[in-house]
Amino acid sequence: PTAAFRSNTVCLGSPSQMTDASNGNGNVVNGYQWDFLSNGTIDVTGTPNPNYTFPAYGINAVSYTVSTTPVAGLTCSHSTNTLTVYVDPNPVPDFTFVNHCINAQPNSFDASGTTIAVGTNTNYAWAYGDGAVATGTNVSHAYATPATYNVTLTVTSNKGCVKNVVKQVEVYKKP
Repeated sequence: PTAAFRSNTVCLGSPSQMTDASNGNGNVVNGYQWDFLSNGTIDVTGTPNPNYTFPAYGINAVSYTVSTTPVAGLTCSHSTNTLTVYVDPNPVPDFTFVNHCINAQPNSFDASGTTIAVGTNTNYAWAYGDGAVATGTNVSHAYATPATYNVTLTVTSNKGCVKNVVKQVEVYKKP
């Protein structure tokens, strides 16, 4: 047999789908072994199309072995050379702000400290905790009443990976 597979590219923390693309060369492929980290340890057996969540972004090496049984008692196997599955990194959202009194608004929010290991961050979506929303790296918002608000920043990368961070913003009563 000739061992081969395809996989999708996903964001870190999401499962990659491996899809068998092996050729039994006239025989039925009936054995599957997956070593997702190419460390010599078989992680999954007997499954042609498994999912696996890789622990790191970037290039992940995968070894794959398939086997056929052309006649009773004879097993033929073929291992792939190591193939790679790419996992995109997630954004690392962060923002700064200064708490203000209700009469000293608007509150400014700065997400310029948001990072990503590879690629670019393309969308910054804000939810101010009072029903109002906005987009952009640097935004401002005036709250109607003094309170503590959970502000959520959701960042999307150019590869579609999404992460968010929530911080509490305090809007103080008028002194």
